[in-house]
Amino acid sequence: MSPKRIDRTERRRVILRAATEVFAARGYRAATMEEIAAAAGVAKGTLYLYFPSKEALFFALFERFADDAMAEGGADSETTNAVDAVAALLLQIAARIDADTVLVPLTLEFWSVAGVAETRDRFGARYGQMLDMFRGQITAMLRAGQRRGEVKEKLPLQPLASTLLGVIDGLIVQRWVDTELSVADTLREALPALMAGMRSGPGDARPAA
Repeated sequence: MSPKRIDRTERRRVILRAATEVFAARGYRAATMEEIAAAAGVAKGTLYLYFPSKEALFFALFERFADDAMAEGGADSETTNAVDAVAALLLQIAARIDADTVLVPLTLEFWSVAGVAETRDRFGARYGQMLDMFRGQITAMLRAGQRRGEVKEKLPLQPLASTLLGVIDGLIVQRWVDTELSVADTLREALPALMAGMRSGPGDARPAA
């Protein structure tokens, strides 16, 4: 009986999983295709059949990272107070950062590559799409809350959305420096004070934990 052939999609998944570990441990610049091929259990030539360069492989990993992040659902903003729904979305993102040990080092590598001239356009554009999606989602949730009387009128919703996402980015950097820090726990404690000013009146429930 001939050895079982691995499906191409499954092989690609194995390669991306190996690349995740190598890039997180070694960084984009230090990592080599040879190391990734060895970690994936494939020949170097096989690796190049799937990804023609290290940049192409790293970008594929970045796209998967972005797609996974954009799949975060958060609370149902139609049935939950809008401020609570935004808090739940942010806490869901934070919990994922805490749970996946490679997300912090990989995020820093993605930012680094997006800041280099030769890769800025490709990585920056994709990162911009992800940010636009999250900014738009949070802004829409708060705007719907305004219509329902849950969120104060005349608030700068888009700047607020950008600032809330910036808090997540800042906590990612702090988690890199302090590996004991929990992004979710820190955010959970801070959100009630951060978001209290958005609520339409006193006595509303605190943001969902």
